[in-house]
Amino acid sequence: MPRAPLYVDLLPTDAQAAIGQTHPDTQPARKLLGSEGMRFENHIGIFDGGPVLEAYIDSTRTVHESALVRVEIDPHAPDGGIRHLVSNTALNDFRAILITRAARGPIAAERT
Repeated sequence: MPRAPLYVDLLPTDAQAAIGQTHPDTQPARKLLGSEGMRFENHIGIFDGGPVLEAYIDSTRTVHESALVRVEIDPHAPDGGIRHLVSNTALNDFRAILITRAARGPIAAERT
C-alpha cells in the first residue's frame, strides 16, 4: 500500500485515462473472467491501477454449474472420453482427482 495518498489530478493525462482500464493484451482474460460471472465494481489495483474484478461466489458459472455427487471409480474404464474434476468437500483433508468417463452414456454418479 502507498504510504501517502496518490493525487490522481497530479498524474499526466494519459496516466489518468489509464486508471481502471484493462490493458489490450489482457482483454481476452477479462472477457473469460466476465463470462464466469466476475465484474468491475469501481475498485482498482494498487500496484498497476487496473480494474479489480469481483464476484459473489454463488453467481460464478463454475459454482452455479457444479454438482455435489457420489461417484465410484471404475478401474476398467476406457481411456479417452469426457474428463471430470472430482473432489471431496473436506476443508482439512481436501483431495481432487481427474477422471475420464466414456463419451456416451450417463455418468456413474448419484446427486446428493
